[in-house]
Amino acid sequence: MHELRPVYLDMDGVYASGHVEWCDGAAMRVELPSLGRAWTVGAQVRAEVLDDVRGRCVYDGTVTHREDLALELSGLARVATVQEREAVRVAVHEVVAAKVTPAAKPAAGSAAGAAEDDEVKVTLVDLSAHGLRLVAPLKLAPGDTLELAVPGVEGPGGVREVPVRVAVVRTQQMNDVTHYGCRFLGHDAARTELLSRHVARLQREELRRRASY
Repeated sequence: MHELRPVYLDMDGVYASGHVEWCDGAAMRVELPSLGRAWTVGAQVRAEVLDDVRGRCVYDGTVTHREDLALELSGLARVATVQEREAVRVAVHEVVAAKVTPAAKPAAGSAAGAAEDDEVKVTLVDLSAHGLRLVAPLKLAPGDTLELAVPGVEGPGGVREVPVRVAVVRTQQMNDVTHYGCRFLGHDAARTELLSRHVARLQREELRRRASY
């Protein structure tokens, strides 16, 4: 189960992401694009699998085997299952323009962060119907907002960009890069449905690509 689904690993504040190669409920093999030295045999890991059928499934386990770009976890114990459409996320790699508005002006002498109405290029890392994760060339803080557009979304009028406004809700260090988790602002049922369909289509395309390897 969970084969080819995205998975996010948390080893006491050290993060990595990849996809599930196989999982039998007691053990799991995860393939990753990169893997730091800290991921060693015996480490305790929490794995969050984003499964379009089962929802968001969270496991605790122990690293029992490590390769250059793969980990095997054993002794899995499922600690949570959330059945919700917003749990489904897909990996993307899109560079888009974003207008950044900080939640508060930085205090004098503090580290430089987002300035009022900065316009920058950000990289979208993953996407769901209710939010996204991105990498930015400047430091962001929870509460900062960004205005950007999600590209390549198919809808009734064809393929187009979908403008969104997002708020930063959390930060994660993954392989020495800061990732910013953001949620969409403003309840918009039509946008949610459109992005849900877009996310599902991207996931199907990714599964077909992997199955053809």
